[in-house]
Amino acid sequence: EFYIATTFPGIDRIIVVGDPKQLPPTVIDQGCSKLNYGMSWLARTYQTDPMKIHLLNTQYRMDKAILSFPNRQFYDKQIMSGDNVVGREPYVSNPVQFVD
Repeated sequence: EFYIATTFPGIDRIIVVGDPKQLPPTVIDQGCSKLNYGMSWLARTYQTDPMKIHLLNTQYRMDKAILSFPNRQFYDKQIMSGDNVVGREPYVSNPVQFVD
């Protein structure tokens, strides 16, 4: 949808907000899959030119204990918790468990 906005006269730039490390689009059709519709525009941009992506590194929703796993696994420990999250009750002591 944002591509359409770029076709209007006078549009010099566009800001897209998202997360290239989130789950990719679900593509069932093999023809579409071969055309790389399984990769989001933002993920493609990040892969092509990572310097064009600015990481918003403060999160304000999840408990720090819940943030711990994705922060290590996907974001190289770059995500911080906002002041409203630090010390919030109830504290979550062991929020993530993997079952094999």
